[in-house]
Amino acid sequence: MLANALSLLAAALTALTATVSAAPANGPGTGPNGYPPADPLVQLQYSTGYYAYPAITGEYPTNTQTCLGLEGINPLIYVNAVRTYPDGRRAYKVRLYSDWACQGNILGDVDFYYDNGKPLNGPDGKPAVPKSLHFIAA
Repeated sequence: MLANALSLLAAALTALTATVSAAPANGPGTGPNGYPPADPLVQLQYSTGYYAYPAITGEYPTNTQTCLGLEGINPLIYVNAVRTYPDGRRAYKVRLYSDWACQGNILGDVDFYYDNGKPLNGPDGKPAVPKSLHFIAA
């Protein structure tokens, strides 16, 4: 009887392992065709304390081709690109631009930034004041 119970337990564990193994591994993406997941979102906080939550609905790569306008007056002190893969890796970054319509200098490609209230600096070492952004795959 104990042997039968152990055999059933072994069979159940084997079936469970096979089921888990059949699930996709932490590959390049979870969206269609292995691309990043849909609907990227970023949390932004300006030096004034104001928050913004720019988001795009849709699948990759369409969701990376849309430019979003920002306040364009104050520097950012917090950036968090929210969408992740199942293993916790970030799926997107935001590309920040110095001018409207995703034109001008690229101020940075950021997936996360926080430095105790200090502003995010651009490539020139000065606080970055982005006027627009678009999502890019991380």
